[in-house]
Amino acid sequence: MLGKNQRRGATVVEFAMVLPVLLLVIFGSIELTRVSTLKHTANYAAYVGARDAITPGASAADAIASAESHLEIIGIKNAVVELVPSTISETTPLVSVTVTFPVAANSLVVPEFMSGSIVGQSSMVTERSRGRMSTSLPTPPTSTPPPTSTPPPTLTLLPTLTPLPTSTPLPTSTPPPTSTPPPTSTRPPTSTPPPASTRPPKPPRPPKPVL
Repeated sequence: MLGKNQRRGATVVEFAMVLPVLLLVIFGSIELTRVSTLKHTANYAAYVGARDAITPGASAADAIASAESHLEIIGIKNAVVELVPSTISETTPLVSVTVTFPVAANSLVVPEFMSGSIVGQSSMVTERSRGRMSTSLPTPPTSTPPPTSTPPPTLTLLPTLTPLPTSTPLPTSTPPPTSTPPPTSTRPPTSTPPPASTRPPKPPRPPKPVL
């Protein structure tokens, strides 16, 4: 069974083994989030510069200054802004702005954790080339009229039917003579009921003898 001091030593060893992995996960998560933020910043700075470059009367210097101003607000260091073409004229149909800066110079925690550069680009059609855009559109094909439909054949009417001759009505039959009802029979006279028979009186009962 381990003693108290031995358990403390085991805890220190376990913490020393886990700490580097834990710090790697924490700093790695911070740096990956920072790289994602830098990528969005580069793309938006290029969009801001291109948006200013396409307006009539703008110059390449104005577009680059607009992109650098946005990068300065975010705190981006060692950024390079390029615009193609380098000179904007009234006949320029398209402008493209590219923003590039190193990741290591803009890291939050460990400068050498990430290497390479972040590149953001945006291309836009200038507002001066409306006529050029309209002439470059393809001509739509002419629509072919649909074929004319053949009218259906006319229906031929059937000949009218000849009505049948009317039938001669049958002669009406003479009704038979009415029969004479027989004479009513005379009911016989009702018989008189016989007189009710008179019962003879009962003889008197003899007196009981006295004992």
